[in-house]
Amino acid sequence: MKHGVKKGLTITVKAPRMSKRILGADTGFISVFRQEAVEEVNLTLEKLAKAYVKRVKEAIEFQKYDWEPLSERYKAHKRAEDLDPRIYIATGFFLEHITVWRDREGRLHAGLRPNVIHPDAHMPLTTLARIHEFGQGDNPARPLWRTAMSLTLKANKRYADQYRRHVVEKTLSAKS
Repeated sequence: MKHGVKKGLTITVKAPRMSKRILGADTGFISVFRQEAVEEVNLTLEKLAKAYVKRVKEAIEFQKYDWEPLSERYKAHKRAEDLDPRIYIATGFFLEHITVWRDREGRLHAGLRPNVIHPDAHMPLTTLARIHEFGQGDNPARPLWRTAMSLTLKANKRYADQYRRHVVEKTLSAKS
């Protein structure tokens, strides 16, 4: 992934570094342009992160993806414990912890915060998410994160296009 690092099921995105020499523009313009470009990148990334989280949550709440059904044994367990019958939900703890946040270094993240332990499963949410996403043992794969990311990027291609147009216009106006 260009300008980003994938950690578990959290996407960490870093804004690209801007060159100090853009088509021979003067230094004063570069300083202003660079700040504007960084702000534009950050706004775009925040919009994408929020759209991604929204898509993930909607996929879970409305069971939008074609996941293999729960086993009859687990369905019976959910009924007996009065848990939500939908896949990925049970208590709602997992769903409530899907979010967008910035870390101490200011990097933007979308997904599950590391080290949050599910109170019933007694494991980090990120581990639980990987089990659901890729399957393990008797648990079939129920892809959520990869599907949501792919659909979010396709649906929000316009953000990237708007950003590119903005940068090109600024760069060309600096040249003239």
